[in-house]
Amino acid sequence: MYSFFTLIFLAQTAHAAPGMSEQQMQQMMLNAEKAQQCFSKFKKSDFDELEAKGKKMESEIKALCAAGKRDEAMSTAMKYSKQMYSDPKMKEIRKCGELMQGATAGMPQAYMPPTEEEQDEAGHICDDM
Repeated sequence: MYSFFTLIFLAQTAHAAPGMSEQQMQQMMLNAEKAQQCFSKFKKSDFDELEAKGKKMESEIKALCAAGKRDEAMSTAMKYSKQMYSDPKMKEIRKCGELMQGATAGMPQAYMPPTEEEQDEAGHICDDM
């Protein structure tokens, strides 16, 4: 029986399958299994906690933007982004995600403000929310 992550992975890659070799498909399945094992280290509460923090931060940043406190909103977003980037759980989750690139579409994710580099390219956080 296939696991949830394996099924997601298969659904995401089904459209790419026609040009893939048997060996490439086997490698993708192996990666999906590795990712499943990696993600199984986490409890649902770990993901729920990260998602709740992200939603809270998103609300806080939107409120700052709405109040015209653009500099404070940007500062808050960048501080949160740095915290999330260095958070040990997020580091492990990113490692697991690398095994299933593109296979996590549609799954709940914590709000992640853009990095400084992305922000420089994109503009101000208040203009993106």
